Amino acid sequence: MEVRQLIKQNYKYSLALLLVACAVLIAYPGEVGIPKLVYMVTTIFLLVSLLLPHLLDKQNTKGLYVFIAFLGVSSALVTPILNTPDEPVHFARSLKVASGEINLDDNPKNLLISEDYRQVNNQAKVKITQTNLFSIPSSDKMIPFAKGEMDYRGTNQYSFLSYLPQAIGIAIGKLLHLNVGFIYYIGRICNALFYGFLAVLAIKLSGRFSQLMFLGATFPMSIALSGSYNQDGTALGYQLLAVGFFLYLIERKKPIDIGHMMTYIVICALVMLSKLPFVAFAGLLIFIPKKRFKSAKLYWSSFIAIIALLFATAIWYKTTSQLGSNMSLPNVSLPKQLHNFITQPNIYVPVILKEFLNFGAHLGQLYEFGWLDLSMSNFYVYFLLLYATIVFFNLGKIKLSNWTRFGIIAVSSAIVLGVTGVMFLTWTPVGHFEVLGVQGRYYISLYILILAVITSFKPKQITIGTISDSLVLQTSLYSTVAMLLLSISMM
Repeated sequence: MEVRQLIKQNYKYSLALLLVACAVLIAYPGEVGIPKLVYMVTTIFLLVSLLLPHLLDKQNTKGLYVFIAFLGVSSALVTPILNTPDEPVHFARSLKVASGEINLDDNPKNLLISEDYRQVNNQAKVKITQTNLFSIPSSDKMIPFAKGEMDYRGTNQYSFLSYLPQAIGIAIGKLLHLNVGFIYYIGRICNALFYGFLAVLAIKLSGRFSQLMFLGATFPMSIALSGSYNQDGTALGYQLLAVGFFLYLIERKKPIDIGHMMTYIVICALVMLSKLPFVAFAGLLIFIPKKRFKSAKLYWSSFIAIIALLFATAIWYKTTSQLGSNMSLPNVSLPKQLHNFITQPNIYVPVILKEFLNFGAHLGQLYEFGWLDLSMSNFYVYFLLLYATIVFFNLGKIKLSNWTRFGIIAVSSAIVLGVTGVMFLTWTPVGHFEVLGVQGRYYISLYILILAVITSFKPKQITIGTISDSLVLQTSLYSTVAMLLLSISMM
């Protein structure tokens, strides 16, 4: 498509993006005026919006990847240093993986970190335009964690696989003898590029659900995580891939064979290694109608595969839970909390159920950026209305049986209860009557699954048309530029 045609097609979207940018800056002006970085980001996103081609059809896989990678890399560069949740500890773990230490232990001699970590940590929340990390040479010197710094053992529950993209970026920077600034940002960029690969796979696998999968993959929080050291970005990528492959199995015309079943189990194993409660995704196999399998025997054998994966999960949990950490939360004790729950179920079961019912309310936390100190609480409702419009025009696109709908709800509920239980036992103070630590970003893949259930229904009394892929793509630009401008103007 010629440039003139693209401009003619997109100029209204570009005007809308400019309106969004102005609205964000008016609503969240910060205290020191508008940094020059705001103008740069707005201009770049305006040009992309103006020249954005159609990318969601089958012929534009490469273009779709470039688009999602652009969003992730933009976030990686614009988000201030270590300004996503828990990023310091994930950066520390990435440095260890980059040095070849993929397994953690409690040996005091090994509880050291590259001096580069201290240099970066000292400039937390500094913008790329204000940091002096680009003038600091990288060092191989190993130093102990300072008082108050949380060591990397807190990440032991996650496999080193969750840190490979970031670690590869760090290793490349070290190999090229780059300075600390370049090494830090290359690690972030590599994570964004890998996430984009997983996201595109999930979108292409999800068939008629591709518009909504795309929206989930490009939520502002999804993009913010992808362009950081937080392993939640990689974990989310694997979860999206699991959801996408599940939808592929539901919609494929040919019967499911053993290769498809085992591929899904392997994906769920990767999900488990990056975020353990989400191993329950494997249970979705049971809720695919038996007639969709090549044989009844293959369907029943899926139970054996799931049990084997659960057994592996138990071994993984037992192995990783034995490692200590210097992180100490006031009045938090797993044995005492478990004792309270068992001996006083009348008090603590309602506490768990209350948090379970807060599943939908955590959606608002997808618009709390930084270290949850940059809230778009007064603005995100407008994006939710736009998302709701897109969901409405996707009603009836995907076909799910009642058995599959029930399974999605059951598996999602099990995961929510699993996350709630973990946070109740390991993060909530003993005797507290509210579960602490649960964040909306944990549930992004579940929100997408629930949307699959919602859009599988089609109101009989309403005629529903279609919504253009262009609007879906532009919506992701609007939400991402809003997130980036918020990060810049409020710091």
